Amino acid sequence: MGVILSPDRMLAGDYHPRTFVGLGVGASSLGASADIHITQRYDKIVASVRYLRTQKELWSLFPDPAEGSYKFGELGVLVGYSFEGQTTLLTIEAGLSLTMGERCHRGRDTILGPEIEYEAIENVIGYIFGSQLRLRLTEHFGIGAYPYLNLNEQKDYGGVNIEIVMGDL
Repeated sequence: MGVILSPDRMLAGDYHPRTFVGLGVGASSLGASADIHITQRYDKIVASVRYLRTQKELWSLFPDPAEGSYKFGELGVLVGYSFEGQTTLLTIEAGLSLTMGERCHRGRDTILGPEIEYEAIENVIGYIFGSQLRLRLTEHFGIGAYPYLNLNEQKDYGGVNIEIVMGDL
């Protein structure tokens, strides 16, 4: 096993950074989730920027007044290591996220139903972990799964999204 990104490999032209984008939907411990991530792969090293949204009902126009219901959006930066097969890729990544969102509380009852109160959650730093499992179908298109975990001081959550992946695969 050689040195990652060794100068002789770069000079020999055996070094080609690859960029790809993933779009996914899935389930999390808080409900539904959706994400978009941009990943740059340098040989075995990967760096990703991702935005992930998770809440009880991702597409609902109306909030769930259940006590303790959360919805989060996170912007994260991850770095990791990749293992590549003939048509597959596995990455293991870790990083930091800026997590924002709100917690929904059931308020007092009124004639029209319960009032819904929101507690804003702003600028919480989270420790994020993720893995990309990808199957390349063509040179520029693939499918995959994206398991993730966010550990933060407000509410830890994790899940799995099923993704389409496009770019230099």
